[in-house]
Amino acid sequence: MDNVRLSILQMHGEVTNQDISRYLGVLLRSVQRIVKLEHDYLGSAFESWPRTGGTPRKITDEAMMFLISVIERRSDIYLDKLRVELQTQMGIEVTLPTLSRNLRDAGLTLKMIMKVAKERDPRKRADYTMRISQYHPRTQVYIDESRFDRQNSIRKQAWAFEGERALKKVFFLRGKSYSVLPALSLLGILHVKIVKNAFNTELFNEFIYELLPFMNPYDPVTQPPNLVLIMDNCRIHKDPEMIEIVLACGICIEFLPPYLPD
Repeated sequence: MDNVRLSILQMHGEVTNQDISRYLGVLLRSVQRIVKLEHDYLGSAFESWPRTGGTPRKITDEAMMFLISVIERRSDIYLDKLRVELQTQMGIEVTLPTLSRNLRDAGLTLKMIMKVAKERDPRKRADYTMRISQYHPRTQVYIDESRFDRQNSIRKQAWAFEGERALKKVFFLRGKSYSVLPALSLLGILHVKIVKNAFNTELFNEFIYELLPFMNPYDPVTQPPNLVLIMDNCRIHKDPEMIEIVLACGICIEFLPPYLPD
């Protein structure tokens, strides 16, 4: 905590409290409290309190804020490209190890990318959340296909002695593939269909018609179980004739927004 306090006091006056909070990963109110306590203790002498000591750093607080802003815009930027940005925009030239060490000290690490679809729309997600909240969990039936072949059972990791490769003989040919389509509710699996290769519109409609006897018509008062079908917006799920038949049975249909992560 002493190191954090010292960093806060050194940066105070050079950057805003909000920037200090974001840079150090400290709550804003904690930054404000430390600054206030030091000011109350030292009074006017606080303003002349030494901000730095020892050899001046090449990557100043302002430069680090610049680096963070670049990373926020381009999180997958290469380290050498980041160094070029620092040199051209801030006039600061450093080695790659120095840049890497400063980024690490600031709490930044290189991680596996978690890809997020640009098609994801938070407004559509919020609209879906509002619609689905009107249904009790016992009324919801989820439908989603999964495809598998013999390579699905191959693990990505295996044990091996240090200095040796982890080897396992596997089939490189996938062989026959199957698709499984279950209807899941709080009561368990209501219905399931397995086909070779992938589902098409005809096979999906067939599954829905076989599922209908397990469903109940919508009643806003009693809300019996299994009254709303929830599925993604795949093309084969949107056959107009099938949708008309389901709705005529009094069963609701809700489509998930594109690329819903939940």
